[in-house]
Amino acid sequence: MLTFFSVLIALIFEQRYALTANNRVYQWLRLAAQKVEKNFNAGEPSNGKTAWCIAVLPLALFTASIHYLLLYTYPILVILWDGLIVYLTLGFRQFSHYYSDIHKALTIHDLNRARTVLQTWAHIDTREMNEAELARTTLEYGILAIHRHVFGVFFWFLLPIGPAGAVLYRATQYLAEQWTPQKDKHTYDFGAFTRNLFFWMDWLPIRITALGFAIVGNFEDAIDGWRHHTQRWGNQRTSVLLATAAGALNVSLYPQMPPLGHTAKNELSIHMLSVGISNHTLQSAIGMVWRAMILWMVLLAMLSIAAWIG
Repeated sequence: MLTFFSVLIALIFEQRYALTANNRVYQWLRLAAQKVEKNFNAGEPSNGKTAWCIAVLPLALFTASIHYLLLYTYPILVILWDGLIVYLTLGFRQFSHYYSDIHKALTIHDLNRARTVLQTWAHIDTREMNEAELARTTLEYGILAIHRHVFGVFFWFLLPIGPAGAVLYRATQYLAEQWTPQKDKHTYDFGAFTRNLFFWMDWLPIRITALGFAIVGNFEDAIDGWRHHTQRWGNQRTSVLLATAAGALNVSLYPQMPPLGHTAKNELSIHMLSVGISNHTLQSAIGMVWRAMILWMVLLAMLSIAAWIG
């Protein structure tokens, strides 16, 4: 029951008092990432392993220590501590305003505004995008963001290591992005260990998120999209989630090669050509995400009650 209420409190506070993408916690993490890179990046990929251990493990150990200390002394305070950690590691409102602004702009056919917001959010060239391409790209980035900022955090928080898992996941994901400047091969190699580690940390969560979208959306088309992923997208890291979500929304997507000059920050994006995607699809995606959120909260409540009774 403690886990359920911790997540519930975090969600309520995140909706009411959302942290910005440039909040003090992430500013500190950004400075720490830069300092660790400066001190440990000696040009060898193995340096990245040491840097990750120094940057992430102390945070996770500190989080776990407080959790277990409270658990054995003042159990009721565990709800507040764990809720605080989930609140700090969530990031739903850090990107949702971009998504909402693009959706509103496309509703009134203000393509220039939609292009500007999407470029600010995704750091890609949007000057030549038409309305369908803007909707498709927004949908893609929105699906990936909701997974990494919400559902992926939930998965790692629900593991036996509790809030330390949420810290491990979000810190690793953040560093994987910070240490991936494609124009700087020195730093790109330095971040190889963190990127590979995050790939394996996210392998199961991304599939559980995809399953959730299939359950709350069009299940048959979603599962067909999942199978379609193995046939057309090969080993793309995020394609299983995007293909399944597209099927759940009754949208057809086909793979397309990434445009030349795409930034490393968007390395995980698979850049798809859309068929039948419109501004209405963006609204449908919002509904699907909230249904998936409710689904997992109900399941968490049922598991918590069963554990409490048992």
